[in-house]
Amino acid sequence: MNYIELINQFWEKDVEYDFSANETALYFYLMSVCNRLSWKNPFGVSSAMIVVKFGWGRTAFDNAKNKLKQACLIDFKRGNGKGNVTEYSIIDGKGCVFKPPLQAPLQAPLQTDDKQKGCTINKLNKTKTFKKSFSDEKDEKSPPASETLFVPVQTELEKNFEAFRAWIEKNAPNVSRMKEPFTVEQYAKLIVDFDFEFIRKLLQNMHNWKDLNKKNVSANLTFRKWAKQQKDEQKTDYTSDLYKFD
Repeated sequence: MNYIELINQFWEKDVEYDFSANETALYFYLMSVCNRLSWKNPFGVSSAMIVVKFGWGRTAFDNAKNKLKQACLIDFKRGNGKGNVTEYSIIDGKGCVFKPPLQAPLQAPLQTDDKQKGCTINKLNKTKTFKKSFSDEKDEKSPPASETLFVPVQTELEKNFEAFRAWIEKNAPNVSRMKEPFTVEQYAKLIVDFDFEFIRKLLQNMHNWKDLNKKNVSANLTFRKWAKQQKDEQKTDYTSDLYKFD
């Protein structure tokens, strides 16, 4: 099996599984990462980086990768180390880890026929309706989906973290004044563990507590303590789809 056959396999599976825009974007992104790593398979990718890159909530991300695994297109093992790196494998039509024939490294993804190509572009363009973050930049023109897949992930993380800090300063200034504010590493883990709407509401509740800065030092530890208390009180799942920070 070669690269083009992997793409054809995806669209054959699509007839049965009717993949969503998220699932389509995630599969072709993982293939592009594997390709850039000279088809190292399995390979590691940070969950936090993917969540930031596509602007998904944790539930949407988990649903997408679980659907691809159910369709026997990928396999993954959850990581427990620094950066929450997950080990992914691209699976071929025989249910084995894909190993390409010995040849020159592939460059840009090969094109399929016009029908499949158009379907890919249409599904990837739909991800723009889901990609939301803390940023209020509404007039900035979004790049084509094909270019979005190759945006450096670390740059996206840093940009979203700056927007996150700006949102806190504007909407929860007491949190921004804590002795130990959020770091970019803590932010990356935060958006994997919690939905943005939940984060927004809890930060505002922290801001409204008059004794916040008298009895607490770390913004991250305080947030997680409050989140645990709220979860224990409500006994419900506090994750949901992604909301925009206005």
